[in-house]
Amino acid sequence: MRRIFPYIIQFVVIVLTGLALSRPGLAQEGHLSELLRWQLADEKISWSGAALDWAQLRKFYAPDHRPVWIDARGLTKRAAKWRWLLRSAGAEGLDPAQYHLAMIDQHWKVNSDARRVGLELLLTDAFLRYSVHVQQGQQNPRSVDPDWYIKTPPVDAISSLRNVLAAKKFVTAIKALPPPHAGYRQLRTALARYQKLAKQADWPVVPAKPRLQWGMWHDNIQLLRQRLILSGDLSSVSVAEPRFFDQGLKQAVERFQSRHGLKIDGIVGGSTRNRINMPIDDYIKQIKLNMERWRWLPRDLGERYIMVNTASYQLYVVEHDKPRLAMRVITGTPDRPTPVMNGELSELVINPYWFVPKKIAVEDLIPKQLNNPGFFKRNRIRVMSSFADDAVELKVADIDWKKITAENYPYQLRQDPGPGNSLGNIKFPFINNLSIYLHDTPRRQLFDHSDRAFSSGCVRVEEPVQLAAYLLAGEQGWDEAKILAKIAGGGALKLPLPKPIPVYLVYWTAWVAEDNAVYFQKDIYDRDGLNGEGG
Repeated sequence: MRRIFPYIIQFVVIVLTGLALSRPGLAQEGHLSELLRWQLADEKISWSGAALDWAQLRKFYAPDHRPVWIDARGLTKRAAKWRWLLRSAGAEGLDPAQYHLAMIDQHWKVNSDARRVGLELLLTDAFLRYSVHVQQGQQNPRSVDPDWYIKTPPVDAISSLRNVLAAKKFVTAIKALPPPHAGYRQLRTALARYQKLAKQADWPVVPAKPRLQWGMWHDNIQLLRQRLILSGDLSSVSVAEPRFFDQGLKQAVERFQSRHGLKIDGIVGGSTRNRINMPIDDYIKQIKLNMERWRWLPRDLGERYIMVNTASYQLYVVEHDKPRLAMRVITGTPDRPTPVMNGELSELVINPYWFVPKKIAVEDLIPKQLNNPGFFKRNRIRVMSSFADDAVELKVADIDWKKITAENYPYQLRQDPGPGNSLGNIKFPFINNLSIYLHDTPRRQLFDHSDRAFSSGCVRVEEPVQLAAYLLAGEQGWDEAKILAKIAGGGALKLPLPKPIPVYLVYWTAWVAEDNAVYFQKDIYDRDGLNGEGG
């Protein structure tokens, strides 16, 4: 048996070789795999200087190095579809040039196997890059915004590619990669409109003077009309005298002001004119920046959640992608900005104590006590010996407040519940390491301002009782009437929610509202990096 075994092996080899020769496609595919193996080992495409992620490419093609975009006949239909989709990357706010598109187009009709294998690698590297960019974002959010504390969704680019290749509908699978959120999809539609507008029409500039308002006649009013027609704020219906500032134009200006977070008075003064004259390319950049922020968020926000847009000073309770409640909020000042963060709200507190954060105590309240020794007593602020649960109250007069600094501050300032409490009547705490939460406020007049960046970082809500009643719905009769009765009765009360709800503090300077209009907001925290006042 041992003597004839080598002859058996030789016979099998001859048979297999014959089969391979009778099926040149298989031989060709083996040749392509071998070329692919060589180029991956060499980390070089001879005719391309493109920088590729060779480690990821080797990981994807291991162990058999089988091509996915080419075969014995050349480039596949799937490759052609992927090339077409790459051309439309701009629709997602991405630059197609990042994905080797020019090089792919230039060498699309090559005949040599070596060049086809090079195209194979370029197409795969393009997908691996694109899938990360469109799902997770192009940048690390913390490198762009140090106040961003929401974890970006993890993306396995290789798994994404394998899943797309295995899908029955290849194009549909790729189009499903971007964020699924309605806010992202709406911005994508808005981007297409503004990109089209930038190509089709000049963006009129309204001269600096004079101030334009209802009842005026001026040549600049005609320019104003043209600009507001382009932005969709004014109907394109012709008027008898386009140089006259009529009531219809005043309403269009008010609509524009509403969409840009400006004072709504129908007058084109400095702030409104600056925003009107902002180049359309800046509007496009602003939309793209906010699409990128959507990519930094978790793919699943929850069926029900609270979202606070700190840039527009608005809070929304969202259920199944639809706003259920909406109210104005007050957010942090530019010096103490409200961070971008998330957490889970599982309880609320009626008639809360205010445990003053160390920074506010040292920088704000202690100086007021030094200037006016009755400040703590008048505002019902007690001094506790420490931050511990067993801390005891100390006498204000026994402490030399002039010697207290951030480095040697051992105390805890605590404000009692009741009228004037800085947290108002209700506190909505959620777990985080930054001492940020939602709460009521006694300074109700501040909600009437168009710019509402007045807090030290926390979010003050306009309708705390309404929000509390929604969160407590079905829980032992806690409706608005019962909540108001408890507030009037006094005494702090912590109430667990029937169901915890996620909270997201975000920063959208461009978004699409329920009326399908695109809204833009001033970059109050200078996170967009765009020039100009913006409003």
